[in-house]
Amino acid sequence: MAQIEQPVLMPTVLRVDTIFSLITREAHASHIRQGYPYLLHLMYLPVITLHNPYNVPLRMSNLSVEFSDIPIGFEFVVNGEPATTNGITELNKLYFSKGGLKKTFNMILSNSLTAAAEVVMGPGETIIFGTPFSPDTSWSKEVNAGGTATGMMFDFESNKTGGVFTKPGLIISGEYGAVGFDVDWLAPTNPKPWLSGRGGTPGVIRLKPEDDIEVRYAPKAPSTAGNIFSVNLRMGDPKGPTYAQTQVFYKDNTQLTKVMEDGTSVRFPVPRQFPEKFPRSGKPKVSAENLHEKNVSNHEHSRFSASARKRPWSRFLGAAPSLTPASPSNPPPVISPVQPAPARVRLSSPSFR
Repeated sequence: MAQIEQPVLMPTVLRVDTIFSLITREAHASHIRQGYPYLLHLMYLPVITLHNPYNVPLRMSNLSVEFSDIPIGFEFVVNGEPATTNGITELNKLYFSKGGLKKTFNMILSNSLTAAAEVVMGPGETIIFGTPFSPDTSWSKEVNAGGTATGMMFDFESNKTGGVFTKPGLIISGEYGAVGFDVDWLAPTNPKPWLSGRGGTPGVIRLKPEDDIEVRYAPKAPSTAGNIFSVNLRMGDPKGPTYAQTQVFYKDNTQLTKVMEDGTSVRFPVPRQFPEKFPRSGKPKVSAENLHEKNVSNHEHSRFSASARKRPWSRFLGAAPSLTPASPSNPPPVISPVQPAPARVRLSSPSFR
């Protein structure tokens, strides 16, 4: 058996962030109904921050960061009425065919979106990996005429986030920040009568342009998590052995909420009390039209790099996990530290303009 004769120097995972945003898109396939041209979509972008703590360069390839079962839930509200009778629903349940199963994000850090390409970190350098697909792709490449996901980001079957190459940089656009993986199955069960009255397949939220949109969110322990949130670091096979791990044991949803509400800071001076909501109290209402992407002809043909209407509104920060509001001055929900450190969990929401 080969023996290691020198120390193996590895970068430190400083943060694992997940940024959540809202957007409306044209209804597709069986979801098209006269008078309701839009569907509400939730987007989420994993952002990994690496740091080289040494005074020598580090070279790496096939380094992956994996985390599962983000303990967050949502309730989507239209014109003051929730879409379902479920209340706050965990993220893991917002999928067409795999709702309620474990939701895993496995991000392979690379200089390429198609293969493992070496990443070189200079002494003391920090690199953000937040580009899991090309900013020059378009929504029209994501969904075919039958509504089937054909691209990289439409995740309604929960099958787009396992073993994904992600490049340095943050895939940002417009005034409000990031784009990300995308799901529209936001009312999976028990629709309210007003939503059923809009016809068609249950599961999606059909919208008129003038509808006012609100989302309520809070810590929500997924049933598949065993009350543990973990971040794993792997080399080589993304499904291979774990070389480093940070775990947060939060006991139950009551303790999870207590931990996420705890504490303030200069950046987040207002104590959190869940459920939080977007838009926040006292802020202007946001309509389906406000969230709708447009282009000269049809916004579905516009590049993601031109996207300007989606609104990031929350961020999950883990390892110290935390949930914080998002705004143009405070990029949204994040998952953080994967290094040995006192673990804490937090959920918060930056104020929006």
